[in-house]
Amino acid sequence: VELLFSADKSALLLLEDVRAGDIIDYAYSVQGGNPVFASAFSGRVETQSSHPIDRLATRLLWPPARRLYVQNHGTDIKYLTARRGGLLEFTWNLAKAPGLRDEPPLPIWCQPFPWVQLSEFPKWSNVNQLALGLFTNTAPLLPELTRKITEWKRLPAREDRVLAALRFVQDEIRYLGIETGDPGYKPASPSTVFARRFGDCKDKSLLLVTLLRALGIHAHPAFVNTRLRQTVSNLHPSATVFDHVIAQVNLEGRTYWLDATANYQRGPLAVRSWPNYGYGLVVRPGTTALTPIAPCPVLPRTTVTQYIRLGKLDEDSDLKVVTVAEGPDAEFLREQYATTTRDEIERACLNYYARFYP
Repeated sequence: VELLFSADKSALLLLEDVRAGDIIDYAYSVQGGNPVFASAFSGRVETQSSHPIDRLATRLLWPPARRLYVQNHGTDIKYLTARRGGLLEFTWNLAKAPGLRDEPPLPIWCQPFPWVQLSEFPKWSNVNQLALGLFTNTAPLLPELTRKITEWKRLPAREDRVLAALRFVQDEIRYLGIETGDPGYKPASPSTVFARRFGDCKDKSLLLVTLLRALGIHAHPAFVNTRLRQTVSNLHPSATVFDHVIAQVNLEGRTYWLDATANYQRGPLAVRSWPNYGYGLVVRPGTTALTPIAPCPVLPRTTVTQYIRLGKLDEDSDLKVVTVAEGPDAEFLREQYATTTRDEIERACLNYYARFYP
């Protein structure tokens, strides 16, 4: 079961006597910065919504001694600046902003809504330096975890050690995200995750990387964006442009991008699949740019073969269907078999083929 505890709070306000054509005017302020980012700022300015907006205004108060990087995406809107006491005031004003209706199906990486990116990070190396401080484990490993590592070291092949550690983190550490406070951005120590047996993508990836390094395998955490994918390279460096953490593993001259949160993966590394992420930020000393992530050579493929034996007039006829799934299709099929009863699967298959062979 995948769960997510978030610090987001919802406010519900019932507006009386709202009629078609009315304009609702509201405003809110956000103050302060996230201490996990060492108070370095990242943000965004929305410039269009799915609904028409009569006036869309954003105001940012900024200390003049700090550099702010502003990058437009899909818009040519310009901001105004003014001095307000000891602060700089940035303002974005839009009048009569029309509603934008997207037209599905769009590629997952296509973001049709224009926006303005704000960041205090000058380069990707600065983001990497921050991430290194968060994803470096200095706490000693629990004796039970050390015994696990010793057990895996006895495996004859290095790939077998990788697979053993990967399967343990994927199957034995359940996914549970607690996105409140520091845990929303800072991973827990590997010993903590091992002891409590749950964690989110950050926790599980750091645990996996720690295990693999203890086994003598080159491994690093890697930040990716599961929606923006390759278009993340068009963004200004920022600590908030990623939404997922995986592991880059180098073994015998090959690079694998392994997801510690993936379920129902089996087989050797050569048949493990990953989405076409495009680019990622590999967290290791010396990183100065995003790293291209090559498309996974393992493609989704399902082969269905039907064997039909036609009996004589007074005999039954037989239909046998053999399904072979590979790559992501195999993971989907394993999940279906693991989460669906045999009776339900048989009934669904029977009903499906009964439509073709009544």
